[in-house]
Amino acid sequence: AEYIYTPEGCDFTVRLPSVPSTIRRCHPVLPDKCWLTTAFTHVYGLEATLNVYLKCDPVAQEEYEGVTEDAIRTALIALSATNLESYQSNTEQHDDMYIGMLLGVGRTPSNNEALYTSQMWITPHSKLTIEGEIIGGEHPDADETLIEVLHSVQRKGAALKTDMPDLSPKADTPSNMGEDMGAESTGSSVPAKPA
Repeated sequence: AEYIYTPEGCDFTVRLPSVPSTIRRCHPVLPDKCWLTTAFTHVYGLEATLNVYLKCDPVAQEEYEGVTEDAIRTALIALSATNLESYQSNTEQHDDMYIGMLLGVGRTPSNNEALYTSQMWITPHSKLTIEGEIIGGEHPDADETLIEVLHSVQRKGAALKTDMPDLSPKADTPSNMGEDMGAESTGSSVPAKPA
């Protein structure tokens, strides 16, 4: 049964295909830094595994006032437990809402191929972080499910789905790690458009 992720105090809702679980995750480099997160996992035979992690936290006024597009990019890169070989990112501001997105390819700590995406949505009241990874290579059903989750993000009180910004890709090839991160692109079948 479909599940709507909408924690108390969170300005956003996200639709998941089924009831998620709550898990403890730790930073890959700082194992003492751990947190509880909502997780949805689906295994597609022996071909691929889709993991989606969601966390929505309150935002203090000082934190919101310090938000910059560079800070969002840095936070999204730091989230990745996958060793990204290439990625692209995009950040935008729409009225009082900041949105950041990162899409990359790389390897998991166990050396499996992975497609990774993360998004951060910030309002004066809350910060929604979504991470998605498809491990084991491309799989059309995993791609479709991840796209549906990312496109389901809604700000509470938004009149129409079209009120959400468009973060569609703007080029065809991922940038290398050292290149300018301002250009967003994708070589994957997973679009970067979250809404």
